[in-house]
Amino acid sequence: MVAELESMQAFLKDADVKSETDESVKSWVKQVRDVAYDMEDVLDEFMLRFAEQGEHQSHGFIISYIHKISRFIKNFKTRHSLATQIQEIKARLHGVSERRKRYELHSSMDQIAPASMWHDRRGDALLIEEAELVGIDKHKNKIIEWLVEGESSLGVISVVGMGGVGKTTLVKKVHDDQRVKIHFQLRAWITFSQSFKIEELLINMMRQLFDQYNKEAIPQAVEAMNDVQLKQKLLEFLKGKSRVLITTRFKNIASSCIIKSDPDIYNLHPLSDEESWTLFCNKTFRSNIKNSCPLELEGLSQNILSKCEGLPLAITAIAGVLSTKQKTKVEWETIYNNLVYEFVDNEKLRSAMNVLSLSYEDLPYHLKSCFLYLRFFPEDELIEPMRLIRMWMAEGFIQIKQGIKSLEEIGESYFFELLNRRLFQIEGITADGRVDTCRVHDLIREIIISKARDQNFGSIVVAGDAKDTIMVDKRIRRLSIHNGCEKIIIAQEAESFIHLRSLFMFRVDTLSNTFRSAFFFSRPKLLKVLDLRGAPLEEFTNFFHLRYLSLRSTKVKEIPDSIKKLQNLETLDLKDTYVSALPVGILNLHKLRHLLVYRYLTEQNWRFGIPSKALLRICSTQ
Repeated sequence: MVAELESMQAFLKDADVKSETDESVKSWVKQVRDVAYDMEDVLDEFMLRFAEQGEHQSHGFIISYIHKISRFIKNFKTRHSLATQIQEIKARLHGVSERRKRYELHSSMDQIAPASMWHDRRGDALLIEEAELVGIDKHKNKIIEWLVEGESSLGVISVVGMGGVGKTTLVKKVHDDQRVKIHFQLRAWITFSQSFKIEELLINMMRQLFDQYNKEAIPQAVEAMNDVQLKQKLLEFLKGKSRVLITTRFKNIASSCIIKSDPDIYNLHPLSDEESWTLFCNKTFRSNIKNSCPLELEGLSQNILSKCEGLPLAITAIAGVLSTKQKTKVEWETIYNNLVYEFVDNEKLRSAMNVLSLSYEDLPYHLKSCFLYLRFFPEDELIEPMRLIRMWMAEGFIQIKQGIKSLEEIGESYFFELLNRRLFQIEGITADGRVDTCRVHDLIREIIISKARDQNFGSIVVAGDAKDTIMVDKRIRRLSIHNGCEKIIIAQEAESFIHLRSLFMFRVDTLSNTFRSAFFFSRPKLLKVLDLRGAPLEEFTNFFHLRYLSLRSTKVKEIPDSIKKLQNLETLDLKDTYVSALPVGILNLHKLRHLLVYRYLTEQNWRFGIPSKALLRICSTQ
């Protein structure tokens, strides 16, 4: 069965590209993928039950091993659920194989395949950041002029433009400009999605202002304010010649923000043909020379560029694809011919979305799952690279590469490959020049959502979004809950999470009794990633396959010694919890690579209860 699964995974890798352009192959590949998912679950369940047999045995290795086998076989015969599942999978596999023969579907790839050679791109992404700012100075200077001059009363400036035109990049450059820093002693940078909470947004803004004004944490009294009180408190900071600078796609939103007779609305238009060409060449050929494009590729380059509609996001995305290809006419013609997908009704955005879709399709197979994993983060969420990399490790997405010492290094190279292709954007840089946080552009997110849906990659529930009410059935593999879990309808409580591999919670203030009961009752034994950052959880159960456990910002006060049962755990994140001591049993977690322990809101004396040298091998700071 293991050999069969490996063959299916190899086939899926081979068929991946053709399925993007052939609907019959796409449907068949989906069937193969579903069977592979179930086969993987059965194998993991086998390993779990096998491990459970030896928990209480203390015999020698050989005797213990024989006892494990014999006890497992006896239980297996009396409880033949695994055998039944295996037979069902074999029958399904036979049916899928017969359909392939019947419809003459072949796995040989005669379509475009990613020709990129893997290499370490960790240094490239930051070097080309400035190259993407073609034509930005004239816009930046005009907005800064509006900010620092004019009336002494509060003013609102709106930057309006279509998605991907560079509004956020422009405003971020304005925000960080030295002239703005000198003129405005207090500054706050806020991003929010369509499902934001007003209290959370205001608290975030107040934290930034208090930190700059008082050089101290925001008072608890302010943290406890409601939205009306927070607005009043915020107005105290905004009195006088303060400015609010916003970005939006919609002119009606900009108009609703007008508070004076002479409105400050800055319309940001797509790049001109000349600016688009400059940006394209900078990114594709890594050159600032105007005529860096080979003559034989100029016509094709212009045709490809015309699909980008002057949007910097689309231009940098397609250039990121082309930069990994051979500079031949045949190769580039293939790229151009595959710009065929349609995701949106907006005519101006359709071509650009096709370009962004191709950026996904061109990814090496091992990067596609890593990229789709971004689906589970909320819109505009600031993502820490190492957090993402550790999740990839837990899911088994990272492959060993010759000449690279650690999985973390390989994961970092994956991250920078995606960043270099501009599939997400840098938001924060550390003092020593490392990427601190990044985010996914909303147009890129649309691509991720579409592709993840096609592959049954996982589901999201967003509180307050009527579209995202979902029925949780036993086949769900990954689930991300945003802002609350009241909208989850449990299909069969006893089986609702038995195939769950990853569970994420973002800004979840309360856990419904229905969800809590279903989750703990079904005990998803195949779970690998459990990220409960900020969730109101005070306890957690044990999962044999769990590799990533984040209890950051939860109400957990104590880690039980039974944590030693999590024999596959690689990451344990206890930052900003109430845990003040670690049990000795943590030393039995021989696969633990990252232990994150830190609380900045209260002073605590940590009691590890374990040798410092033993602790040193597993401690992490990020």
